[in-house]
Amino acid sequence: MALSFPLSLASFLDLFTRIEATMDIGEAVLSAKTGGGEIITSNFGERLWAGRFTGQGHAFISLDDMTARIGLLRKGGASFLIRNPYRRGPAADPEGTILGAATPQITTFNANNRDITISGLPAGYVLRRGDLIGWTYLTGPTRYALHRVVTGVTANGSGVATTEIDPPVRSGHATPQSITLVNPVCKAVIVPGSYQPPAVQRDGIATFSFAWWQTLK
Repeated sequence: MALSFPLSLASFLDLFTRIEATMDIGEAVLSAKTGGGEIITSNFGERLWAGRFTGQGHAFISLDDMTARIGLLRKGGASFLIRNPYRRGPAADPEGTILGAATPQITTFNANNRDITISGLPAGYVLRRGDLIGWTYLTGPTRYALHRVVTGVTANGSGVATTEIDPPVRSGHATPQSITLVNPVCKAVIVPGSYQPPAVQRDGIATFSFAWWQTLK
């Protein structure tokens, strides 16, 4: 059966041993310097997540599978899901143990497109600066939103918290909006021309890498 896009974590990235991975929100800024030394900046386009993934497989076990999956993703229209390479969940709850079976959701998107109010959290739940929040929205195709907490917050006794996130929220959302705090993902594509094929060492271990960037559709 043909694989469907975007490839899930289990269908692609989680198959390989990660050696190194980066993930950051890119800039979308034009700048110019005046004769007086002033730097003038202007935002343009969308700020998207991007990074590089370096992985490892064994030449006699997973190399063929590895190259087959990557080959599939090097064609137009192919995509995969990627998550925080450093931890699964929030800094104060990295495995989602405290969150448990709670089902948090956004109840309010502020007009500034940066502040959101979340309900359904455990009382006293902590979100720290740098934690990631994800959700899906719209259809045809489904969009994957991934945002970073800018202002840390502790949920009140009713499990409600308001925090600022980055990048700004895009259009197309409705409330209530269910969110993911453990393994939030964004949809990504391999940057054309960035793939470095496996270099097999004497012990049979093969290392490969590619750059990726987020796609909204």
